[in-house]
Amino acid sequence: MAGANYVAVRLKGRRKADVTRLREHISRARRSSQNIKTDSRHNFAMAYNDYDELCRRHDDAEQQRQGRRVRKDYRRMIEAVVVLSDDRMRELISEKGWRGTRESVSGAMDKLTRAISDEHGLVPIDWHFHTDEGHRDANGRFVRNWHAHISFYNYNFENGKSPLVQMSKCRYFKDERTGGLKRDFNHNFVALQDRAGEAFKSLGFRRGEQQKFPGEKRHKTKSEHVSRLEKQNALAKKKVQQERKAFAVQKSKGVEEITAKYKMLAQDYKRIKRYAEKAKKEREEVEREKLDVKVLGEEYEKATDYVLSLEKLMKTRAYKNFARYKSIENEAIVKKNIRKEKEAKEKAAKYAEQLASRRLYEKTQKTRIGLNRKKGSTPWEEEFFADVEHSRHLAPKKKTRRRSKGLKYNRGPGE
Repeated sequence: MAGANYVAVRLKGRRKADVTRLREHISRARRSSQNIKTDSRHNFAMAYNDYDELCRRHDDAEQQRQGRRVRKDYRRMIEAVVVLSDDRMRELISEKGWRGTRESVSGAMDKLTRAISDEHGLVPIDWHFHTDEGHRDANGRFVRNWHAHISFYNYNFENGKSPLVQMSKCRYFKDERTGGLKRDFNHNFVALQDRAGEAFKSLGFRRGEQQKFPGEKRHKTKSEHVSRLEKQNALAKKKVQQERKAFAVQKSKGVEEITAKYKMLAQDYKRIKRYAEKAKKEREEVEREKLDVKVLGEEYEKATDYVLSLEKLMKTRAYKNFARYKSIENEAIVKKNIRKEKEAKEKAAKYAEQLASRRLYEKTQKTRIGLNRKKGSTPWEEEFFADVEHSRHLAPKKKTRRRSKGLKYNRGPGE
C-alpha cells in the first residue's frame, strides 16, 4: 500500500460534569465545534445501553453496597477514540464504495467494542463514527480525520469495582544506569492497540508502531493538536504575507513595465485600427462596386434577352407583313389585269361597233352612189335613200385613227 494504514486507540476517563457536553459533541446534538468541517449526514453509530439508566443503576448499587452516593469526581464514562489513517480509508472507499466501507467498518467497530468490554469488564454504551472532521494540508488538500468515539460505563456491576483503575495500573522496573525505578509500558493499553489491529486487520489496517521506551512519543491532546495547527497556520499566513509583499514589489515593477508596453501597444492598436477601418471602407467600396457590376450585368443580360426577343418578334411580324403585302400586291395585280382585260374588251366591243357602223355607212354610200346614177327611181327606192341619209347624219364624224397602246388585234380583210 502506498499510504499509511494505521489504526490506534486511546482511552480517557470522563467525569459526570463533562459527560453531557462530550456526548452532545459525539452525537452531533451540538454543532458549534470548530472541528466540524463538512456535512454530518455520513456519520453512523451503534447503541448498546442507555447512559442515564446505567447511572441510576450505579447509584442504586453504591447505595446498597456502601450506603452512600457515588463521588462527584468519579469517572463514570470511559471514552475510547479509534483513529484510522486517511490514505487507507480512501483506498477502501474506492475498492468497496461508501456503503460497503460503512458496513465493514461497522463490523470492525462492533468487534473491537465487544472485545474491550469482555476483556476489562466495561459496559458498552454506544459508538459513533465521525466523517465530518479534518483539516487542509500545506497543498490545500482536505485530510479527513476518520475516527470513532466508543463510550463505556466505568463500573463493573458484578464486583463493584472501577475497571479504569485496574487498567491504569503500571509496572515498574529498575533502571540499570541510574539504579532507580522506572515505569514500564502499560500492558493493558498495549493489548488494547493489539485488539484494534486485530479488529481492523481484515480491512487492511495494522496497529500503530510501539514506542521504544515509555513517554517517547506522548499522544497530543485535542487542544495541543489545535494549538499546533494554529501555530502552523500563523507561520503559513506570515509566509504568505511575506510572499505577498515580495509579489507586490515585483508587481509594481512589472506594472510599470506592463504600462509602458501597454502604451506602445495602445498606439500600435490605434494605428492598426485606423488601417483596419480604412481597409474595411475600401473593401466595402469594392463590394459595392462588385454588386453594381453584378446588377449591371444582370440588367445587360435582361436587355440583351429583350432585344433578341424583340428582334425575333420584329422578324416574325416583318415576315407576316411581307407575306400580307405580297398577297395584297398579287391581289392588286390580279384586279388590275382583270380591269385592263375588261377595259380592253369594252374598247374592242366599242371599236367593233364603230367599225360595223362605218362599214355599214360605207356600204350605204356605195349603194347610194350606184343608185344616184340610176334615173327614174321608184317610191320605195326614194324611201330607202332617205333612211340611208338619215343614218349618215347619225354616224360619227371621221377621225384620224390611232393605234391603241394596250390593245392588240388583227385587222380584218376589208380594212
